[in-house]
Amino acid sequence: MRMHTFPGQVVAVFTPSPCASERARARETGQCNAGHLRRGPLLACAVAVTMLVNCTSSDRSSISTTRPENDTTQLRTIRPQLILFDASGDESWDLYAVSIDGSGLVRLTDEPAPDFDGTCSPDGTRIAYRSERDGNPEIYVMNADGSGELDLTNDPATDYSPSWSPDGTQLAFASDRAGGTANDIYVMNGDGTDLRRVTDSPAIEEYPTWSPDGNRIAFANESTGEIWIVYVDGSGLRNLSSPVGDGTRDDGPAWSPDGTHIAFSSGPEHGRKDVYVMDVDGSHRTRLTASGGASPSWSPDGERIAYSWGSIYLMNRDGSTTVRMAVEDLGELNFPDWC
Repeated sequence: MRMHTFPGQVVAVFTPSPCASERARARETGQCNAGHLRRGPLLACAVAVTMLVNCTSSDRSSISTTRPENDTTQLRTIRPQLILFDASGDESWDLYAVSIDGSGLVRLTDEPAPDFDGTCSPDGTRIAYRSERDGNPEIYVMNADGSGELDLTNDPATDYSPSWSPDGTQLAFASDRAGGTANDIYVMNGDGTDLRRVTDSPAIEEYPTWSPDGNRIAFANESTGEIWIVYVDGSGLRNLSSPVGDGTRDDGPAWSPDGTHIAFSSGPEHGRKDVYVMDVDGSHRTRLTASGGASPSWSPDGERIAYSWGSIYLMNRDGSTTVRMAVEDLGELNFPDWC
């Protein structure tokens, strides 16, 4: 593994720009065709940040930005904020990080096999991610600077969709290690020990996200196209979302830091998706984007949401003031996460 840093040139463009084009939707299913990946030189790149206007939904309703007195947002908010993401780059999916102002782009992984779907620990010191370098999807963890890579799952099964617990001691993830065609949600310690199965169903369950108090996990039921919720001990399983319209599917949930909302993407299985938000009981379903969006991720203070749709975008939690972070020459960008 080699770590590359590209100071590059930072260009800030604050002119109106059309909404993001409907490129191939973000790889929310976690699928990656390693057979089409080839190595090649990584070009020096410039980072541009473009303000977008008129890209929000006309049917958006107001979402409160008031945070409760017992807010437990992690102390990482005092550090310079970064966006972790994966990019197709030179035709190999790797992990990168960049400041929210578009500066300081860093390449964190450099492998012939795909490394993607990364997530930062609450204290910002570690990154968990999916890697296929061993020939099958595994959950890896590394230091925030890309060093100290370690395979946590080391199993012939398909393991993916890691998500840190709020205290940073555990990881939830999806796996088919029970056999058959089902994927279930599992939890393990941050060092890979004490593996526990949370769900047990014939469905494909993936992309877990923790409640801020660490007691519950929301996840996507790929088989039904719905968002479900369960206690970490496996009890209290229930459906949160009911997709609107035939063929519409909900996916990629993200629990807000204040515990009041869950962001997610919704749309046709093979068409354009948009970012939505709902209350944690499934009510007040509200669309935030109108030109495509997937894989939403909340900022540590809960005031903004990052999402992907070919590029990485930032918006306020009510869907206003959308900013496009366009990293040149890195191809398609997916799975943003705040660090």
